[in-house]
Amino acid sequence: MYCPHCGIEILQNYSHCPICRQELAQTKEELKPLLYPMYSPSGKTKGVSRRYGVAGIVFLVLLVPALVSGITDLILTGGFTWSVLVVLSLGLVAGVSFLGIILYRFPVVAVSASFFLGAGYFLLMNWHLGGYAWAVSLATPITLTLWILVLAYWQFLLRYSPSGPVSIGVSLILVSVFLLIIEGLINRYLVLGGYQLPGKGWHGMLWSPIVAGVLLPLGGMFFIIHWIIMKSERARKFFHW
Repeated sequence: MYCPHCGIEILQNYSHCPICRQELAQTKEELKPLLYPMYSPSGKTKGVSRRYGVAGIVFLVLLVPALVSGITDLILTGGFTWSVLVVLSLGLVAGVSFLGIILYRFPVVAVSASFFLGAGYFLLMNWHLGGYAWAVSLATPITLTLWILVLAYWQFLLRYSPSGPVSIGVSLILVSVFLLIIEGLINRYLVLGGYQLPGKGWHGMLWSPIVAGVLLPLGGMFFIIHWIIMKSERARKFFHW
C-alpha cells in the first residue's frame, strides 16, 4: 500500500505513515501510489529521471544570469569584481536545489549538506572581499548553530511524534536559545572589532534576553495546555483533540 499524503510505499500495516505521520485510512481497498511519490523503499521511484531533468533545467536557468553578470563585469571593469559575488550566490541556490532534488530520499543528508554549503558560501564571499573575519566569527557559527537546532527539532518530531502544543513549546525554546546565541556571537564580533557595547549585562546582551523572557513562558504555557488536554476529556473535546 501507499500513503495517500506523501506517496511512500508502506510495506507493513501501519496506522500512521512513518514519514509524514498522517493517519492512514482503515480500508480493505489497497491505496494506489501517487503519480510521483516522494519515497519508495522497494526501489527507484518513477520520478527519478524527471528529478534529474529538473536539476538540469535549474542549472541552465542559473547559468544564464551567471554568464551575463560575468561578461558585463568584464566589459565594465576589465575583470571579475562584483560578478564573483553574483556567481557565488547563484552557486549557493544551485547547490541547495540540486541537493534537494538528488538527495530527496535522504532528507537529513540533504539538509545537512545545504547548511554546510551555506557556511562555505559565507567563507568564500568573505575571502573574496578580503579576509575571513565576519565569516569565521559570525556567519559560519550562526549557520552551524541553526543546523544543529533544526536537526535536533527534526529528530525530536520523528522520534516522539509530539502533540501540537508540545511541538510549539519546544520550537519556542529552541528559538529562544538561537536568539541568545546570535546576539552573543554578534557582540563577540563587535568587541573583537573594537566596538564598545552599550549593555552592562552578560556580554552586553540586550534584546535577546528580553525576547527569550517572552518566548520561554509562552512555551511553558503550551506545555501546560498539553497537560490539561491529556487530563481532561472536556478539554480534548473543546480543542477537537
